Amino acid sequence: MRKLTLLFLFISLLAVLQGKEVIVYHTSDTHGYFFPIGSGVEETKGGFAALAAFIKQDSAGKDYLLLDSGDFMQGNIEVNATKGAAAVTLYNELGYNAVTIGNHEFDFGKNALDSAAQNLKADILVSNIEGIPNAKPYKTYKINGVKIAVIGIGLTGPGNKDYKVNNALESYKIAAAEAQKQNPAAVILLMHASSYDKSAQVTPQDIAALKEYALHVSLGGHLHVNKIEKKNNVLFIESGSRLLNVSKIILNFDDNTGVYKGSSAKTIPLVINKPQDEDREIKELVLNIKDMSYETPLCEAKECFYYQRKKDSVLDTEMANFAADVFYNRALSAGEKVDFALINTTSFKADLPKGRLTERDLKQTMPYEDNMSLVKVKGSFIYDLMLNTTIKEFSFFQFSKNIKAEITFNEEGKASFVNIKLNGRPLEREKEYLVATSSFIVFTSKYEAKSFENIPQAKKRELEIKLNKTVKEALLKDSMLTPPKTGRIKIK
Repeated sequence: MRKLTLLFLFISLLAVLQGKEVIVYHTSDTHGYFFPIGSGVEETKGGFAALAAFIKQDSAGKDYLLLDSGDFMQGNIEVNATKGAAAVTLYNELGYNAVTIGNHEFDFGKNALDSAAQNLKADILVSNIEGIPNAKPYKTYKINGVKIAVIGIGLTGPGNKDYKVNNALESYKIAAAEAQKQNPAAVILLMHASSYDKSAQVTPQDIAALKEYALHVSLGGHLHVNKIEKKNNVLFIESGSRLLNVSKIILNFDDNTGVYKGSSAKTIPLVINKPQDEDREIKELVLNIKDMSYETPLCEAKECFYYQRKKDSVLDTEMANFAADVFYNRALSAGEKVDFALINTTSFKADLPKGRLTERDLKQTMPYEDNMSLVKVKGSFIYDLMLNTTIKEFSFFQFSKNIKAEITFNEEGKASFVNIKLNGRPLEREKEYLVATSSFIVFTSKYEAKSFENIPQAKKRELEIKLNKTVKEALLKDSMLTPPKTGRIKIK
């Protein structure tokens, strides 16, 4: 009896020392990647069946929050074909507690977004955009006896013509003041924005700087990066894209007072090694959604064409290099006297895997349909573009093989000097160059390429050349593809 009493006291003491925990799982920018992805080099991972299995095993029956930072309605084949409805079905099955709105939620227009909002079981948390059905600025959840306030900030996009967008900082202040009246033990920001986006009007750091409002955890997205960083006692988390990973956050509270003590997080790859790594019911649902007509083979790849960089010393990627070269050669074959090609890195969403390549692989890598455009700019424009849009972790733009760039970064990770050579000679600042690029960059983008807005219309010209079709034709011409080497954009 005495031993049992001591054991009970030990367990009770351990519980007090540990305090209460609240578990949060976070995803972002899933973009309709319902299925696992295998590069042929790395493990097969990702997909909703893998996420469901992981959460079920990891939570072990405990209560938790499942949150998403937006861009779930657009991207891959099936989600585009259903204008987001297929994603809503899967988010409902997974039991998401809340989502915020990303810029791609507006791609299919008001009817599609309104329908998704009305059918989604998760709370839509967006404090800065008005008119979305069932949306609210924040919600307080009670998990394991602890009140957690989640405040949402969405991001508008080119497709938004129907919803009023308010200042994000001012909207957050109003929502945070209201949320604080409910005396939450912790506050989570759920935002479709990245801490590393130099073009963003408002970043999670800007929200955290509002010292009069408590903030403990920031869950961001948009740039498709995996990042966990703690600054000034705020935990900043971004969970990548395509449902390859999930972030697990643990918030700790004093067991007696309920006061927030701190938090920790880790990124967990959703690796699939055995049948138990995928939930059987969700897998069956996903397979019923899959369009098998995209499994047509195109060619073989000797190695994986990575869409994200694999070396810390370079900022270019095999996939973007391949596409930039294809664009450049296609423009030349059309009789255009282009000097080089410039391509936006964010137009690529997945690797082209090693081995057999299918229509689905290409569509997953390049989900956006776009035309080629030509633009005439001075060399100084290209220098400024790279300086203003490049960070140490990521370059928004990449080039055809006749361009080589070296970039120096300051201690804050911002580009401080750029050296660019064309065909081995310095790019001249005062000389005009004809550049092949995408119509999205030249005419549409309000984010990565705001600089292009100021170029006179007479120096812009759209061609009747479909970029996705051009890449597909290049794949069909070569039965055995080898990815181009990286090193076109080096960190000095």
